Amino acid sequence: MPRLPLLLTPRTKGRWVLLAAGICTLAYMITNRFHLGAPRTLPLAGLDEAIPFLPWTFWIYISESFLFLSVYLLARDLGNLNRFLYAIVAAYLLGGAAFLVWPTVYPRQEFPIGPEAGALTRWAFSTFREMDSPASCFPSLHVATCYLAAMLFWEEQRGKLAFFLVWATAVGVSTLTTKQHYVADVLAGILYALLLYGAFRRWGPAPAVRA
Repeated sequence: MPRLPLLLTPRTKGRWVLLAAGICTLAYMITNRFHLGAPRTLPLAGLDEAIPFLPWTFWIYISESFLFLSVYLLARDLGNLNRFLYAIVAAYLLGGAAFLVWPTVYPRQEFPIGPEAGALTRWAFSTFREMDSPASCFPSLHVATCYLAAMLFWEEQRGKLAFFLVWATAVGVSTLTTKQHYVADVLAGILYALLLYGAFRRWGPAPAVRA
């Protein structure tokens, strides 16, 4: 069966990662702000209402970037790293298309960040909210990409898998406690990650190409 080409090599890892990061950032920023229709809210499930608003978990929420960096630095199999790169870019492009056509929004204005959050958390969280539209909810790309990163270790260094799955799960929970996402978004994000992982495990570059 034909497989996608091996883009990342020891000599080209840096440039392809920068290009992928640029594509993902651009895809998210455009579809976070521009939509073909008016963003709509989803009905709040009982679990959505039961989960408390915990502003301090914002720091867990933004640890996503450190998770990606850790996976990138620890990965040893170039085949797996290439598949991860393809899957992440596909996640943002396909997810962005969904946000463009069927935008959903979370009513986070109902959860103001009070002074009890602390000065630093309040400033950082408020600044983030100003920069990031409350749209682009379903599915959660935050959740999907963290699980995709963690699942890279299914094929190699499996001893690290549990740690990164716990980290990805913590980020997923934080999307709920920061009132950035619905429970449905998180569940859809996990399913989205599994589908992309399966697709690029089958069609992506073969593993066992060592860095």
